[in-house]
Amino acid sequence: MASTPDLAALRANITALNEHIHTLKSTKEAAWPAGGAAKGDSKKDNKLALKTPKGTRDWSPLEMSIREHIFSTLQRVFKAHGGVTIDTPVFELRDILTGKYVPMNISTTAGLDNDSQVPFARFLAMNGTTYPTIKRYHIAKVYRRDAPAMTKGRMREFYQCDFDIAGLYDPMVPDAEVLCILSEALTALDIKDFTIKINHRKILDGIFGLCGVPVDKTRSISSAVDKLDKLPWADVKKEMVEEKGLPEEVADKIGEYPTRFKRKRQSRHGDMELLFKYLNVFGITHQSKALLPAASNTSALPSTSASTPTTAKPAPKSKPKKSKPKNEDDEEDIDESQVGVGSIAAGGRYDDLVGMFASAAAGKASASGSGSGSGARAGRFRREKERGRSKATEVFVVSVGEGLIEERMRLAKELWDVGIKAEYMYKITPRLDAQFKVMDKELIPYAVMLGPDEVKEGKVKVKIQASGSFFYSAGGEDAGSQVTISREELIPWLKQRLDN
Repeated sequence: MASTPDLAALRANITALNEHIHTLKSTKEAAWPAGGAAKGDSKKDNKLALKTPKGTRDWSPLEMSIREHIFSTLQRVFKAHGGVTIDTPVFELRDILTGKYVPMNISTTAGLDNDSQVPFARFLAMNGTTYPTIKRYHIAKVYRRDAPAMTKGRMREFYQCDFDIAGLYDPMVPDAEVLCILSEALTALDIKDFTIKINHRKILDGIFGLCGVPVDKTRSISSAVDKLDKLPWADVKKEMVEEKGLPEEVADKIGEYPTRFKRKRQSRHGDMELLFKYLNVFGITHQSKALLPAASNTSALPSTSASTPTTAKPAPKSKPKKSKPKNEDDEEDIDESQVGVGSIAAGGRYDDLVGMFASAAAGKASASGSGSGSGARAGRFRREKERGRSKATEVFVVSVGEGLIEERMRLAKELWDVGIKAEYMYKITPRLDAQFKVMDKELIPYAVMLGPDEVKEGKVKVKIQASGSFFYSAGGEDAGSQVTISREELIPWLKQRLDN
């Protein structure tokens, strides 16, 4: 006879098996509703529904050709600004993801990426010594954790195209270039009428503090304020009070600020004033507008003019349905040509994100994002490229004697506009040796040097760097030499050599 402990264990096992059987039956009934065969129409009721999971879709060959054109265009713009790419896993450890989000529950230890910033920040924290500064672009699938809204263009699985600049730089210099890249990318995609709306999170935090918003409600109220471009104030206030639990008198105080900000929009101070100064150098102030800060830091929306964004296209009406959905995965048929889309790009600073994964010192960094041939050929290729080029930059704009940050920006913009890949150091007054150290490390073939005298005379000095790279050898017999030419001659001179 079995002992009492053995009987208890046996009963526990039987109970667990019964629960498992009950779960399997429930799953089966959900997939194949009972009674279908009794109705004499089992073939119809049990027919497999062919569709993609909710929040996802297939892409046809024609749509893929359009997507590939978009990706290649963006890559060309990103590389022109010295961007490099890395690859990170499509999922991260839950402890890492929960530092910024509550991730999708796909396992007990990991979650799919909600965006590419968290994996990038984790990469920087792990490789900060090797990559103290980096300009990185990333084009890959990411996953939305909340419920998808297909009628608003919000899918659960979608591609995200990022460009990020990370490192310790002087204020607003990398921020201005990120906005310049955004402008160039949209223009290259033949999106002509858009407005880049620029917000300042510190101003928003200050407004919330003055109005009495509790610290624990800052993020949820920020998400409501972010809808001011799409919804009237009455609707936003209703969400704050009824859904977010904010006292009505506090919401009323917040509502006074959009009107105040409109009256003082032209009065920019501190970082915003410096940012718009640099945007003026890049020639994109007509596409940029400072707004009442919202939850996102920057966003680009389609507009009817350079200063007034249009209202986002409303979501389309669904096709009439004959019956109620059988389960939550059933969704309405949508004419995707009519899907409403508001913001087409967004970004901002995430200075503290790296610090979540690294030491205090590492946390100070700021962040504003095939081959062919035989094995033998590949081995020879690896041996001969001992110092390979990680980026495609062709020209580095160097300042001599004085910082000349605006002149360097202006010259770099001229080079970008004609397709020459150029960079400059994000310091107001960089040391000459530090600039050439960057060039030597990245094997950039041409240094275009600017000093006070060259600026006055409308000339530049071009130094042709000696390069041992298997990828790129600049100048041939001219390597190491230096020439002085006029600004008008610079671009044709460079194009001739780069094209050859």
